[in-house]
Amino acid sequence: MSELSPRPPEPPRDPNLRIGNPERDAVVEQLNAALNEGRLELVEYDERVRQVYAAKTAGELVPITADLPAPVPPPPPAPKRNLRTVLTPDELRWAGVALILLTIWVIQSVATTEFHYFWPAWPIGIWGAVLLGRRVTGQG
Repeated sequence: MSELSPRPPEPPRDPNLRIGNPERDAVVEQLNAALNEGRLELVEYDERVRQVYAAKTAGELVPITADLPAPVPPPPPAPKRNLRTVLTPDELRWAGVALILLTIWVIQSVATTEFHYFWPAWPIGIWGAVLLGRRVTGQG
């Protein structure tokens, strides 16, 4: 829960600068948030929205939201995830060795034209179980 306190009116860079629809829409969004949070009554919201659309300069927008808390910025985007951020270095090594062992088993089976006993299961499985145990207990 974030603590919002009323902000003092922010002086625009140039209060006499004419505004367009993007500036008006930003203020209306702030008013919508205030209405949804229960900070404004519907009659007061309607009156302020009318003032926003009647405003011609940036200075005319300041008093409309002066008694409302500043808009909450959107949360930062989630960091991108890939194997290097999901797996530990030990788990990446395990995956690399598992790939090598599986490749050797496949080459061996293809070269002799028959499936051999799946021996990579032992080193891959034991090492994987140790890493899984570390992950579950939070030790790695």
